[in-house]
Amino acid sequence: ESIIIYPFDIVASMVLNSDSSFQKIQLKDTRFLISDFALLAMQGTIDLPSPQQFNIFIDTLKIDHKKLLEIIPEQFLEGMENLKLSGESNLTARIFTTIPEKAEPIIDVNSEIIIQGDVDYPENELLINDFKGHIFFTTNGKTAKALIDAQIDTVTLTTLQDDPISDITFT
Repeated sequence: ESIIIYPFDIVASMVLNSDSSFQKIQLKDTRFLISDFALLAMQGTIDLPSPQQFNIFIDTLKIDHKKLLEIIPEQFLEGMENLKLSGESNLTARIFTTIPEKAEPIIDVNSEIIIQGDVDYPENELLINDFKGHIFFTTNGKTAKALIDAQIDTVTLTTLQDDPISDITFT
């Protein structure tokens, strides 16, 4: 079965600085707008002499849930035709990578993801109001750690309960 992926636009803008040998490159005010569902803004430096170093700062990766849902191929939403999402996700990150000439790469990533929104999933008679999630993620390339907090104002299972479950917290 064919999967139909609807076209979307990517608009990029970038400011680069470099020394005359192109061994040290600075990315300044680099932005990617992906249709109207995502925006990536970042900056960083790339050092090419040994050891090579890549330092990237993602100022924001913002994704609009409703608009993202609109471009997902229909085959993936089978049985969820009436699913509605709202809200957005925002990611910020700091990524440092060093590639020594004769050793394993060194990776240091710190990121934060903030998610907020609502879910209306009538096929499963589920309604989630005011979901908020906060994820801190770190890795050194060998181990990773994630701290997750989430709050939900109300959850309603329309066929099982008259009153919603309120004030749900996960840590």
